Amino acid sequence: MSLTKERPNIFQHDDFHAGNIIINNNKELTGIIDFNRYDWGDPYMNL
Repeated sequence: MSLTKERPNIFQHDDFHAGNIIINNNKELTGIIDFNRYDWGDPYMNL
Protein backbone atom coordinates (compact mmCIF):
# COMPACT_ATOMS: atom_id res chain seq x y z
CA MET A 1 0.00 0.00 0.00
CA SER A 2 2.85 2.41 0.68
CA LEU A 3 3.94 2.22 -2.97
CA THR A 4 0.54 3.51 -4.14
CA LYS A 5 0.45 6.63 -1.92
CA GLU A 6 2.13 9.04 -4.36
CA ARG A 7 0.86 7.51 -7.63
CA PRO A 8 -1.10 9.78 -10.02
CA ASN A 9 -4.84 9.43 -10.54
CA ILE A 10 -5.63 10.19 -14.22
CA PHE A 11 -8.55 10.01 -16.65
CA GLN A 12 -8.55 6.72 -18.62
CA HIS A 13 -10.52 6.03 -21.80
CA ASP A 14 -10.55 2.23 -21.20
CA ASP A 15 -11.80 1.35 -24.73
CA PHE A 16 -9.02 2.81 -26.87
CA HIS A 17 -8.65 1.12 -30.28
CA ALA A 18 -8.61 2.07 -33.97
CA GLY A 19 -12.41 2.06 -34.18
CA ASN A 20 -12.62 4.91 -31.69
CA ILE A 21 -10.11 7.20 -33.44
CA ILE A 22 -11.30 9.88 -35.88
CA ILE A 23 -8.86 10.83 -38.66
CA ASN A 24 -9.55 13.66 -41.15
CA ASN A 25 -8.84 13.66 -44.91
CA ASN A 26 -5.30 14.93 -44.32
CA LYS A 27 -4.65 11.84 -42.17
CA GLU A 28 -4.42 13.90 -38.99
CA LEU A 29 -5.92 12.94 -35.67
CA THR A 30 -9.24 14.76 -35.30
CA GLY A 31 -10.58 13.16 -32.12
CA ILE A 32 -11.33 10.19 -29.94
CA ILE A 33 -14.88 8.89 -29.40
CA ASP A 34 -16.79 6.37 -27.24
CA PHE A 35 -16.07 7.21 -23.62
CA ASN A 36 -18.67 4.77 -22.23
CA ARG A 37 -16.07 2.81 -20.24
CA TYR A 38 -14.03 5.71 -18.85
CA ASP A 39 -12.71 5.80 -15.31
CA TRP A 40 -9.98 7.30 -13.16
CA GLY A 41 -6.89 5.46 -11.95
CA ASP A 42 -3.19 4.81 -12.02
CA PRO A 43 -1.68 5.14 -15.54
CA TYR A 44 0.00 1.71 -15.15
CA MET A 45 -3.40 0.02 -14.74
CA ASN A 46 -3.94 -0.42 -18.50
CA LEU A 47 -0.48 -1.63 -19.53
